[in-house]
Amino acid sequence: MDDAADSDDELVGTTLAEAAARVADQRESVDEGSARVTLSSISDEGEITIETIHDAVAYAAKVVSTPATRAEFAALDIEDARDAASDVDDVDAVAARLDGFDERLAAIDSRVADLDTDLQQLVARAGERANGDVPDDVYAFAQDLNRLQTAANEQQGAADELAMEAEAFERWLSSPSERVEELTADVEELATAVDRLADDVEAVAAANGDADLWFDCTLRRRVLELQVRDLRAEVRDLETLADRADNVPAGHHDDLTDAVERLDDFGAAVDEAARRLDDAASPEWYDHFEERLEALDDDLDAVSPPVPWGRVLRALEAAREE
Repeated sequence: MDDAADSDDELVGTTLAEAAARVADQRESVDEGSARVTLSSISDEGEITIETIHDAVAYAAKVVSTPATRAEFAALDIEDARDAASDVDDVDAVAARLDGFDERLAAIDSRVADLDTDLQQLVARAGERANGDVPDDVYAFAQDLNRLQTAANEQQGAADELAMEAEAFERWLSSPSERVEELTADVEELATAVDRLADDVEAVAAANGDADLWFDCTLRRRVLELQVRDLRAEVRDLETLADRADNVPAGHHDDLTDAVERLDDFGAAVDEAARRLDDAASPEWYDHFEERLEALDDDLDAVSPPVPWGRVLRALEAAREE
């Protein structure tokens, strides 16, 4: 059968099971189970009717309105965070976090506006309940309705996560201990990555010809160099915040000094990895991977601490793609 649209009277007025079977019979790309899941959003008690379709649209309107409300709450939390940071918003680590919140909120607001546009299109396709209208293609309509609700739920989650992070930022801002705990976690994560790189570089030297592993290690080494720089800058900013705070616990500056010493060790380890990778490489490897390495270097050179890690990870992923 062709993947043709079902006319409204084929599915409306049938049971969910019957409708799913008809869709699967008429559309080669859809199995009965998938059709049943899709159509369940426009059914009630196992029936698909004019009323259940319009009820589904009304419910979708409520779902779409939720992320807009949550985004408003997130905006208030961000404003509170900005007020709390007013005395230290010249510190890079603080300013970068606030700017990141604003960018994420703007992205959510844009997507929420798109959701509302999509909802209005679905409302128009559904027609008037009082006139007994239903969409021309009921199954496609159900698919689009489900996609809309999924997208709305994703934006609700994004707004909720943003609000929680803004609240957590306020705690970070007011607590030197929390700042050190977060830094320590980042340093430990870096330590694991540096150790793993050292092990893999050892494998490259032993393999004597594994170009793909050499390339992967070279990519990671360059990113780890940036991560060391980023954490060093973070330590400097935390020192600035501590100097301006009244509630710095005993040993705080010692903790920051310890972090600097570990970062120095990591920097030396990454430099050693770079030397060993250069020694292990053949000219053919450089020629083969030159464009991808240069593209990554260009991307890394374009950023500075505080590093936008989402951008860096996208560049790393692009470099790894054939």
